[in-house]
Amino acid sequence: GAQVLEFHPGTGAWEVVLDQEASMLFHARAVGERLLLPEYFPFDDRSRRIHSFDGEEWSELGLLPAQAWHVMDVARFRDRLYASGSWRDEGEEARGSDPDWWAGYGHVFESDDDGRTWRDIRRTEERGRVLDLVEFRGRLWANERGMHAIAWDGTHWEEVPVRLTGLKSPVKLGNAHLAAFGGPRTVKLGNPPA
Repeated sequence: GAQVLEFHPGTGAWEVVLDQEASMLFHARAVGERLLLPEYFPFDDRSRRIHSFDGEEWSELGLLPAQAWHVMDVARFRDRLYASGSWRDEGEEARGSDPDWWAGYGHVFESDDDGRTWRDIRRTEERGRVLDLVEFRGRLWANERGMHAIAWDGTHWEEVPVRLTGLKSPVKLGNAHLAAFGGPRTVKLGNPPA
C-alpha cells in the first residue's frame, strides 16, 4: 500500500490525505499550486496514473499510454507537462520477439493540455528507465538509464555523457536522484589572498 501524509505545523499533527491499498508512490512533485504524484505500481494499470492534489481535492490527470511499467517523475517545463519512466512496447509481436520486453524501455511523454493527453517524445534504444526530470538553464534534463544525462530544449534531445579525465572506465550516473543548482563557476587565476 501507499499513503500520503500532510503535516500541520500549528498542531504538530500528521494526517493521511491519500490511502491506496495496493500501490507505490515514488516521487511527489509540486507543480504550480498542485502536488503531482505518479504511481509506480506496475500492475492493474496503476502505473498509468498521475494523481493531482490542490490542497483540498484529489483528481487524476489523463492516463499515460498503455504498457506503463514504472512512472518515475512528472514535471512542468515551460507550458507543458512531462512524465518519464519505463514502458513496454505494446502488442504480442513485441512481447514475443524482444528479449528485453519484460524490462521495458525508458520513455518521456509530453502533454500540451495539462495532462489530459500525452505524446511520446523519447524512447531509449536499450532497456531501462528515464528517471528524474529537472529544469536547469532553459532545458529539461533527465537521468537516462543511469548512463548519461539527456537535455530537452523543447524541440530536440541532446545526450550529455559524464566526462571526467584520467579515468580508465566511463562514468555512469547511476540511479540516484538528479539535482541541479547554482550557475556557472568562475575560476580566478593568481595567488589566493593571504
